[in-house]
Amino acid sequence: MTPAPPAPPTPTTPLDPVVTIAQSIEARDQLSLSLPALQAQHEAARQEFLRTLAGDLQKTVSDAVRERWLAWQSTEARAVEQLEARQQLLNLFTQRVETFKQTSLDETTRALQSVITRLTNERGQVGADQSALNARLAKLTDELKPLQIVLPSPAPPRDPKDKPGPPTRTINDKNLRLSAGKKRGA
Repeated sequence: MTPAPPAPPTPTTPLDPVVTIAQSIEARDQLSLSLPALQAQHEAARQEFLRTLAGDLQKTVSDAVRERWLAWQSTEARAVEQLEARQQLLNLFTQRVETFKQTSLDETTRALQSVITRLTNERGQVGADQSALNARLAKLTDELKPLQIVLPSPAPPRDPKDKPGPPTRTINDKNLRLSAGKKRGA
């Protein structure tokens, strides 16, 4: 008998949209930062395997070398799947943040500002990678700039005494003739 799948977690409180957007921004940035390192690590492992395999092949061609090759192919397939999955997640979070920019401009602006504030505070901590933080802050600040719309301040309320009267029409037609009624004094 197989156990029933676990029930999905039920949220106890409604999620704050700013927090949700900030989490998406953080996830996107973490994936964006980790993907190149993972790709470099994968490529280094591949080169190391091929180097050692080439050395072993010069000594002897055996079933042991073939077994190592098959094991490496399996490991390689898992590594490629992991890279592709991370790339897909990065694309999803990038798309999600762009959607938030279009549908929730105010919340996205506040979320970006909160992430920038947190990273700015991290810069002062001992052991913080200043160059990485500065690069990330510059990227987020550049992303925030187009979202900050400067709206004109509303006009101050008018004093009721200053209300203009009813609109008046000015007639500037030279060809307009007034009806010729009885002339006065005639």
